Amino acid sequence: MIRKVLIVGLLFVVAIPCTAVIIYVDDDGHGVNDGSSWVDAFVELQSALDVATSNDEIFVAQGTYKPDYDVATDTHTRDRSSTFQLLNDVKILGGFAGYGHTNPNSRAIERFKTVLSGDLSGDDEPGFLNVSENVSSVVTGSGVNNTAILHGFIITGGRGSFGGGMKNINGSPKISNCRFIANSVSTKGSGMYNLFGAPKVFNCIFAGNNVFGDMYEAGGAICYVECNWPELRHCTIVGNSYTGTQGLKAGAVRNIASFIYIDNCIIWGNDDYDIAYEPGSGWFYINRTIADKSTLFASIIFEDPLLVNAIGADGYYGTDDDNLRVMPGSPCIDNGTGAKPLIDFAGNPRKINGKVDIGAYEFLPGNFDFDNDVDEHDLYIMVATWLSFEGSSNWNPSCNLNGDSTIDVVDLAMFGEYWLTGVGL
Repeated sequence: MIRKVLIVGLLFVVAIPCTAVIIYVDDDGHGVNDGSSWVDAFVELQSALDVATSNDEIFVAQGTYKPDYDVATDTHTRDRSSTFQLLNDVKILGGFAGYGHTNPNSRAIERFKTVLSGDLSGDDEPGFLNVSENVSSVVTGSGVNNTAILHGFIITGGRGSFGGGMKNINGSPKISNCRFIANSVSTKGSGMYNLFGAPKVFNCIFAGNNVFGDMYEAGGAICYVECNWPELRHCTIVGNSYTGTQGLKAGAVRNIASFIYIDNCIIWGNDDYDIAYEPGSGWFYINRTIADKSTLFASIIFEDPLLVNAIGADGYYGTDDDNLRVMPGSPCIDNGTGAKPLIDFAGNPRKINGKVDIGAYEFLPGNFDFDNDVDEHDLYIMVATWLSFEGSSNWNPSCNLNGDSTIDVVDLAMFGEYWLTGVGL
């Protein structure tokens, strides 16, 4: 009888599913650092990945995290092969305010920047200076499926032979609302390298990545090799480069024997070809995408997207003084299709006025200063143009929301509809 009770008890224990938990990470963590709360958050992302199991979520606060942390020894090893390996059925979410904030669960990825950095010495400078000790690939999505999710991070400082920002070999993760910036490799895919698999990349920015070797395959931002319909949707890809001399010089996206879906993207201002492939070696399905140089012509819009400031005053792509939103009059506005995903890079609704824009950011009427919200600063700009008309000294066409020739109560009423829009994620 006792034996039967034990067997039934064991079966009952086995049948109970594991409860999904939230694991907290904050590089300013206090307390016992066991990941159970913001107060007791892990200070290293690798610690959370070490204990995460199926259906867990990892909340990561603003700060900088490096992959060379070894959980067993509690040290940073400076191992260039170290990487953040994604996990099936685990969501890794950045952009939280974290410990010490009034609401530590407040989330806005452009305000609470969460950086995954391959710069082990913390001394990288623009122009890829001091990068010899950087890790080869900051993030790895190899061997996972679309239940492995990464959302809301800046991925930077990778320096290797391929996939400096991220490599996916036989991997199909889902990556959204991330910035891949200032990664560099000697062969291909400096921002992201994909071999086989079908990763889904939504609402992402690739800027200032570089392939510096003299390689035929290249892909300054992204390289796909023998992939089966990966997705690239609502991304903005600017200022990426290939400084070699061989083959098709694809500064942005390179396709090698892959079938790729590109939808509602801005691919502009990259070295040589923005999108390149060789006929008979794979194919692109391209929908409502803007590019300035390509070996393809069908379904590409060859018009200036009118980015606010793609390179900034410092002269480097991918830095904090860039602004990749679009200005009024951009061909990106209301020119996209579909509604996937439902939010843009900044966390604002993807559909405004019932229409979708091209690129990572949705154009936000009333956002006259081109930041992420409609607030008192924008109201001051409208007041300064009040009752002006086209040709007058204080005329500002951005404030002419209804498109007539005067800034008046109609424009003010429309402005009121968007007041305080743009609260982030």
